[in-house]
Amino acid sequence: MPARTMRHLQTFATLEDLRRHLARQTMVDVLCPGSPFRLDEHRWLRTTEGTFFISPRATAQLARWAGVSGRNATPERVNQSLGAHPGRLRVRVQDGIAVAVLSAAYTPVAHLAVLDRLTVWPDLQLLEAWLTPHLLRLTLVMPKATVEPRVGDIVQAGVEVINSETGAAALVYTGYLQRLACANGALLSARVGGRLRHHGHSPEWLLQRFQQGIGRLLLHLPELAPTLARMAHTPLGASAHRQVRRQLVGLVGPRQTRTVLEGLTPQTSRYEAFNRITTLAQHYVLDRRRSLERLGGRLVDPYTR
Repeated sequence: MPARTMRHLQTFATLEDLRRHLARQTMVDVLCPGSPFRLDEHRWLRTTEGTFFISPRATAQLARWAGVSGRNATPERVNQSLGAHPGRLRVRVQDGIAVAVLSAAYTPVAHLAVLDRLTVWPDLQLLEAWLTPHLLRLTLVMPKATVEPRVGDIVQAGVEVINSETGAAALVYTGYLQRLACANGALLSARVGGRLRHHGHSPEWLLQRFQQGIGRLLLHLPELAPTLARMAHTPLGASAHRQVRRQLVGLVGPRQTRTVLEGLTPQTSRYEAFNRITTLAQHYVLDRRRSLERLGGRLVDPYTR
């Protein structure tokens, strides 16, 4: 796994472990809109509230907000541009490090508040919880099996929740179906859910809509599960075979693609293609893993789109 992907990634076994960790975190907005601040040549952000080391990602965000990029993104040019447009930004600091540069209109939804809204469904069980300085991602599952197409092949419905207190400025919930027969236990995105933008809304409004959306999602997902029963008997087909090859090259490169697709033909079942792609996905984390699982899900059955 690339070191840059794993360096700031934390995983949690239970929601209570995650809750305790979040309660100990210190992530605050230390700058009010309009506060003067300057970026020096050693990547320190000097403000009226204190001096903070600024992360590379936040430095790039600051340069984009200033309208400069590439070789032009020197501290002098950034400071000059920011001085001409005061009041547009604020900076979020976590444990003494500036981790994000936000719009003054940004309304964060705290990770702890999202967890509180999920307690309405005590039957939801945690499969995975990932946390980075910019993102919380939860994968939850309903413990009751919704369909059993064949012996040992159980499908469950669940929901994935993503919340960004800084970067993406959105609270996202997506349904999925889990094919437990395969050893990798991969997820098939059901492509139903919602994306709530933080801008222009109060945290309470966002959380209320989020809670209502999760409820509708959990009612709808079991209806999709039976469509997966026939995938073991459906050939991949020439079109899907070309599609998976092209998309795999884009995700993992030609060498890994040749290894994964060795012996795979248009006559191979969609279930076999799904197993190969999602087994590969287990070697990745976060976005790359989910992209591979979504690709596998689309090839398994068009009804999960």
